[in-house]
Amino acid sequence: MVQEGDDDALQEEEAGADDMGDEPADTINFADLLGPECVIKRVDKDQKVVGHAQPQDMQRELMARASTQKRLGACAEHVKDKSRKEKLEWAVGLKETANEFYERRQFKEAAELYNDCLVALDLEGTPEEVQECKSKLQLPVCTNLAACMIELGKLEL
Repeated sequence: MVQEGDDDALQEEEAGADDMGDEPADTINFADLLGPECVIKRVDKDQKVVGHAQPQDMQRELMARASTQKRLGACAEHVKDKSRKEKLEWAVGLKETANEFYERRQFKEAAELYNDCLVALDLEGTPEEVQECKSKLQLPVCTNLAACMIELGKLEL
C-alpha cells in the first residue's frame, strides 16, 4: 500500500491500520465501564433518536475512528514538506493502488487509500495548478470514494 520512498513512520501506520478491530490490552472495556443497564441512543443533529447501540459496538466504532485519524495524521506528516508536484505524484500513485483494490472488490481497503489521497490535496496556486489537482486527484478520488461507500452499504441520504 505504501508508495516507494515513503518514510518509516507512514509504513508503520499503514501496517497498524490493518488491525483496526484489535484493541490494545490496556483499553478500557466500555461494557464494563458503563454497566449492563446502559442504553446508548444514536441521535441526529436535531436530537431525534435514530437508533440504539451496545457499548461494545460504540467502542469498536470509536477505536476505528481513532485508527483512521492516526493513519491520516501520518499521511499529513508524510506530505507536509513535499512540493505541490511531489504531493500530487504521491497521491496519484496511492489512487492507482486504491483502484487496484477496488477492481478486486476490496472496497474497505480502497476507501482507506482514497481517503489518504485527499490529505495531499493542494488547492492553492495558479488556476492551472488548481485545475490540475482537481482533475487528477479531487474529482476521481471523491467519485471513487463515493463508489466504495455505496458498495460498502454506507450511503446515507
